[in-house]
Amino acid sequence: MFVLGPSGSGKSFFVNFMVRQLLEQNYHITIIDVGGSYRRLCNYMGGKYYEYTAKSKMAFNPFFVPPGESKNLEEQESLKTLIFTLWKGESQDISKEEYTILSKCIISYYEYLNRDEQTQFVNRSRVGGAANFNSFYEFVTTEFANLLLDEEKTYFDFVSFKMVLKPYYKGGEYDYLLNSSEEFSIADLPFCVFELDEIKDHPVIFPIVALVIMDAFIA
Repeated sequence: MFVLGPSGSGKSFFVNFMVRQLLEQNYHITIIDVGGSYRRLCNYMGGKYYEYTAKSKMAFNPFFVPPGESKNLEEQESLKTLIFTLWKGESQDISKEEYTILSKCIISYYEYLNRDEQTQFVNRSRVGGAANFNSFYEFVTTEFANLLLDEEKTYFDFVSFKMVLKPYYKGGEYDYLLNSSEEFSIADLPFCVFELDEIKDHPVIFPIVALVIMDAFIA
């Protein structure tokens, strides 16, 4: 469905009416919005409203998996896309060598967490323990740095990788963005709205949030 009309013609009114009917028929609805058109409906229907504000910044944890599990192939691909976007933005292509090494990094990260979980000898002060960006970054700068072969270092700019990702690590400018302690699945939320008005023009936050929401929706 494509709803088209000039300003004030009733597009949002119609969609609000339609969404309420669908919710009353037990549909699951996920909305990505700019402009706050669905705030009242979300509150009225008991939905979950995600919004980026100065007081309440939008946060996610795309690294989360239940203890002892790992990402499936599709989830790994989404995580690679996210990490590469953090590293090089949307305008640069990834080489086959970088792709292979990044795949190795993600697989090794979850193997490390699972191995420590199984043996119950997790050194929490060394690697963060829980699957989130903080522990991923600590793994990259300690364990994975030692796993990189000399020939791999030729194709993978490890210094650039660490430097560009550091703002998303604790203490950094965007340390809240990928380290949420609130785990959620869209499948468990009959109605949720992502309000992106405050970040729609942000060159760093918007692409990341869009990727995370897409990944959550696909999952």
